[in-house]
Amino acid sequence: MVNPDWIIVCKFILGLLVVYLYYRWIKMALIKLAPTIAHFFKLTKHYSLSTASGAVELPLIAVSHFIFCVFLARCLHVSLFQFSLFKISFYYFILAILLGIGMMGFSTLLCQAGIAIFQLFSPSESKPIESWVALAKGGWLRHHSHTLQVLPYFLALLFIMLQIASEEMVFRGVFLKYFLSFGKMTAIILSTALFVLMQKFFMPSRLSAMFPMMGALVMGLVHAFLYTRLFLLMPLIVAHFVFFSFSVL
Repeated sequence: MVNPDWIIVCKFILGLLVVYLYYRWIKMALIKLAPTIAHFFKLTKHYSLSTASGAVELPLIAVSHFIFCVFLARCLHVSLFQFSLFKISFYYFILAILLGIGMMGFSTLLCQAGIAIFQLFSPSESKPIESWVALAKGGWLRHHSHTLQVLPYFLALLFIMLQIASEEMVFRGVFLKYFLSFGKMTAIILSTALFVLMQKFFMPSRLSAMFPMMGALVMGLVHAFLYTRLFLLMPLIVAHFVFFSFSVL
C-alpha cells in the first residue's frame, strides 16, 4: 500500500512543476514577446519602450492566464461552472471590500516588521521609506501601472480583473480542490505555498519579492480558509482587487 504522505508529496511536486512551467517559463516567453508587439502597434512612438512593453505584457498574461486556468481545470476534472463567478450578494460585496482593506493593512504591518528586522541585522543597508516603497512596486507589479497609463482606463481594469480572477480560480478553485482530499488544513497550506512561490518570479531581488510574498501569504491563507467554508469565488475576487488596488495605486 502506498504511503499517503508520499502521495501528498508527489501531488505537491506536480503542482510545483505546473506553477513553475506557466508562471516562470510561459510568462517569460510572453514578456520577451511584448516589445515586438509594442513596436508593431506603434506604442513606442508615444511611450518609452519599458512603459509600452509593460502595457502589452499584462493583456498577454491575463488572457494566457485564463486559458491556463481552463486547461488546468479540465486536466484535473474541475468544472469552471462550480466557481459561482457571478454569484455575490450586496452583503458579501461589502464584506469583501472590508476584507481586502483589512488584508492590505495586516500585510503592510508584516512588511514593516520585515523591514525593521532587515535593518536591524543590516544597518549599513538602511533605506529611506521612499526607497522601500519604490522597491515594493518593482518587478512584475510595474506592468499593471504601465497598463493603466497606456490603455483606456476601463480596458486596463478589465485586464487587471481578468488576471486577478484567473489567480483566484487557479489557486483557490483548482489547486485547493486538488489537495482537498488530504484534508482542509493540508489543502490550505499547500495551495497557499504555491501562491506565495509564484509571487517571487520576475521580481528584481529577493528583498523586493518580500512584499508580494508577504501579501500572498496573508491572502492565500485567508482566501483558502474562506473558500473551504463558502465555495464562492466572486467575494474573494473582489477582496483581491481591493487589496491589489492599494498595491498598485
